[in-house]
Amino acid sequence: MRLVVCAVTAVLFVTGACSRLPRFAAPQGGLIEQGGSEPADAITYRTLRPSDFKRTSPPGPIRHGQYECSALTCAFIRSSPDVLIEIRQPRPGEPYFEARARNVRFYSVMDRQCSWWNPKQTNAAYTLQHEQIHFAISEIAARRLDRATKELLRTLVVTGSSKQEVVDGISERIKSLAQQYVDDTLERNEDFDEDTSLGENQERQNEWWQTVQRELAETKGS
Repeated sequence: MRLVVCAVTAVLFVTGACSRLPRFAAPQGGLIEQGGSEPADAITYRTLRPSDFKRTSPPGPIRHGQYECSALTCAFIRSSPDVLIEIRQPRPGEPYFEARARNVRFYSVMDRQCSWWNPKQTNAAYTLQHEQIHFAISEIAARRLDRATKELLRTLVVTGSSKQEVVDGISERIKSLAQQYVDDTLERNEDFDEDTSLGENQERQNEWWQTVQRELAETKGS
């Protein structure tokens, strides 16, 4: 049995993904409703250790032919819980409303209770670096989405004939922007896995490592 590295990327808005990888090893997307509770054992981006993978049993099938999953990372892109939508009625008594959004922030976390480490490890260093890159891809996407959202909201004003209409309009604009980053993130995780998962490819993984390290530096503080 050969071990392969896996990742589950759970994101704020649902999307689908196709992959030439075995189903269990392909990056997955899941829906997290805005305002949902934070995982009880979540960490923001930092260097991972095998002890961060606290799930004691795999979440489902981990074998496909000669391959078996060696680790699974649950990384999340979440929105801040303190989003504020300001609604004003410029002409009192008339059915006309304007809305702006404030305090919309995105960040990445890893859920340690959801993440699993296969005790049958044959190359722990390779696996740990692989899962770190998945976490980095999520962190980079969250930083870029956060920056793009700030740019959008700097000038965004939604108008409508009811408060609910303008609130829904704000939500849809933010969701539409986030969806672009969700799709890109899942596609990038898939590309990474197809480069490095089915059989170890240290050279390609090192290239990915250098790329995400550069992008983390470029997006720091954004």
